[in-house]
Amino acid sequence: MAPRSIAMATRLPQFDWPPPKPQGWLTWDRTSLARDIDPLFVAFQRIQTKLTQAGYADSRVLQVGNAPQKGFALMTQLEKITAGDEPLPGDDRFPEMGTDTAPNLFLLLGSLVRHGPGQYRLIAFVVTTEELPNVDDLKPFANVDTAAAMFQSGAKSLPPEIALLPAKGYACHILIYKFDKSPNGIQMSAASSDPEETARDLKNAGIRED
Repeated sequence: MAPRSIAMATRLPQFDWPPPKPQGWLTWDRTSLARDIDPLFVAFQRIQTKLTQAGYADSRVLQVGNAPQKGFALMTQLEKITAGDEPLPGDDRFPEMGTDTAPNLFLLLGSLVRHGPGQYRLIAFVVTTEELPNVDDLKPFANVDTAAAMFQSGAKSLPPEIALLPAKGYACHILIYKFDKSPNGIQMSAASSDPEETARDLKNAGIRED
């Protein structure tokens, strides 16, 4: 019997590749998540565990690009963060996004309005055979609801056609997306090419490589 986090369905929505331009990025040593002989499900499960330990109650998985062999992207839900990139405490952390089966972008945007000005973040863990392109050449998300819709379209489980692939040859790229909300609206934050800053961002989120 397949583990509970391996889905029986074999179709996942796509995480675009090349990806939307992130505000921060780095690559983890994939062998810290899974050995070459392990199936990709091992990496998927270990990332999920890290996210759960960091307080992310919901994450969604998408297929990278147009082929299962390109791997998967595990996305966190949109969260509000402090000026120091730490999650807000309690119920202030996650805007309401609707139900699993009925994503509601109007509800999400209304929730962002209620949360007031500030910065919001989502993180994508992309386990793939693809190299990360030159980030300066990438196009950003059109707006925050596009990013939220991509997250909301994802599945909770990894299908066997991806889960059972051997991990050898895959890398783990971490892409951080940030949005600034001001009285004038919501826009993408400025990008940073410093991997140490991205590593601090992950640490402040409670996510560690080891």
